[in-house]
Formats: sequence, C-alpha cells, structure tokens
Amino acid sequence: MRDYVEFYKTICGNELDSMYDRADIALAAFGMYKVKFSGAIGALKTRECLAKGLPLISGSPIDVLEPEFKYAKIFPNNSTIVDINAVVDFFEHIKDKKPSMRLRKI
Repeated sequence: MRDYVEFYKTICGNELDSMYDRADIALAAFGMYKVKFSGAIGALKTRECLAKGLPLISGSPIDVLEPEFKYAKIFPNNSTIVDINAVVDFFEHIKDKKPSMRLRKI
C-alpha cells in the first residue's frame, strides 16, 4: 500500500513543502455530515492544496471553487462509500492538463 498512499505525522516548513511537491492529489473534508455540517468547507488545508496546484477530492463542496471546477472531484457529504475507481478516473482525466484556476469570491 505504501507504494500508493502515505500518511504523515504533523509536518511544517520545508518538510511540508517537500511533501506537497511529491503529492499527486489531495484529500479535503470527508465525513462532515457526522458533525451535521452541510455547507461548503472553507478549510485552510484546501487553500494550501490549491496554492500548490494539487487537484482535490472532497466529501463537501469547497467554498472558493465554482461547481464546474475540473480539478476538484466532490463526492456526496454522506455515508456513501467513495468509489476508488471514480478517484482514479478523475485523476487520469486531469493529470496531463494544465490547470487554470478561477476562484469564487466568498
């Protein structure tokens, strides 16, 4: 499994920058329904990932992204199991495309 997914302790600074540089995709908020949150997330983590140019997958809409933003795959904010094939298909579809970011005012 380590060939595909790595989990890290809390890191910062150059070590964090290095991790971002090696990453292919980022996970944002999943399971927000468990705390009864149903809106768009405004997490600092999503902004950091966007600033580094990482495509995102999330279980909640992201407040600064338009719904049609093609470098984010948003899954339902519920207990539905995420289909890993949908994640792979999303990544395969966008991996060689040059991103053009259009953020929404909040």
